[in-house]
Amino acid sequence: MRAPRANMLRGSLALLLTLLCALAAGAQDSVTVLLLGTGSEQREAELTARIRGQTRDMTLQLRVHRQQAPITADGAGEQARASQAQIVVWTEATGPTGLKVRILDVASGELRARSVSTSEREALASSTMAEMAALVVRSELAALLAERAARARRPPPEPTPAPPPEPAPPPSAPMPVRPPHADASWLVALGYRPSLPIRDQLAHGVALAGRRELGKLVLGVVGQLAAPFTLSDPETRIRLRRGGLRAEALRALMLSARLRLLLGGAAGLTLTGRTTRAVRPPLQGAGGAITAGATLGLLTELHWQASRRLGVWLGAGVDGVLWRTKFAYESAAGRHQLGSLARFEPWLMLGFFARWPASAQGP
Repeated sequence: MRAPRANMLRGSLALLLTLLCALAAGAQDSVTVLLLGTGSEQREAELTARIRGQTRDMTLQLRVHRQQAPITADGAGEQARASQAQIVVWTEATGPTGLKVRILDVASGELRARSVSTSEREALASSTMAEMAALVVRSELAALLAERAARARRPPPEPTPAPPPEPAPPPSAPMPVRPPHADASWLVALGYRPSLPIRDQLAHGVALAGRRELGKLVLGVVGQLAAPFTLSDPETRIRLRRGGLRAEALRALMLSARLRLLLGGAAGLTLTGRTTRAVRPPLQGAGGAITAGATLGLLTELHWQASRRLGVWLGAGVDGVLWRTKFAYESAAGRHQLGSLARFEPWLMLGFFARWPASAQGP
């Protein structure tokens, strides 16, 4: 019985030593990358998050260090040696829509530089630029890791006289990167729309909007339909139904990475259908009729991007009614007016929207 137990113990020790050697080899193969930052906390946080996401599957450890002084190649090398890092990455702003990414291989002293930029009309320029910079960092780190692995597999050279130092290679040429669909996208929204078409008379309705977003300019068409409501007195009831179509033009302003404000105007046509019913004789109900009215209005909206495709829409505005319809009936006592369309009709809009192609914002 002792022999099998001894063999089992020796097998367990051998398996444990094998696992420890594998872990040690993995730790030796892992490369430490130091990410230096001097920009704003918001920009550096977004850039760090994008780089972590792009390099999550690579055998490296990412460390982040912020400093106030401008970053130089010598200073970056000193920071790397103090942090025991093999590669240093930092960025420099080259304008409102440009960024230069620098990667230093501490062992060889090789310094690489890549430039990224985005259109000034891009509504999500900071987020898009961070994603492009992260892709550049991933590409350069993959190349450096491949070179380090090739050097590790290469047999040691025969001792030869040291050759004269070669000049440093020139920086890599800038890689032109243009995100797809940066200029235009489509948006569809559906929501609840209360309004005051007649004084002290709240109308409930729905609205369906289709939009074309061309940078900061937004053009769209909105269809709206109100639930039927009633105007009445002791003798008569008038049943009203309203619907319309309007064209809109707006200007978009970015407030944050997910929130934007839109301001603009609209022009449209509204149809009002009415049916009159007598409450008591001798009055008699009248047949239905439809009247049309033109509107001109101002509106403002807040859009919050909840995800890459979906968001929440909150809007408000006021429409000026060019042709006002009055609602009245005739009786033996004369003409009785139950109400008329207001000269100015305020309204609200609360709903959801979908955008395609998908926005770069959101999780």
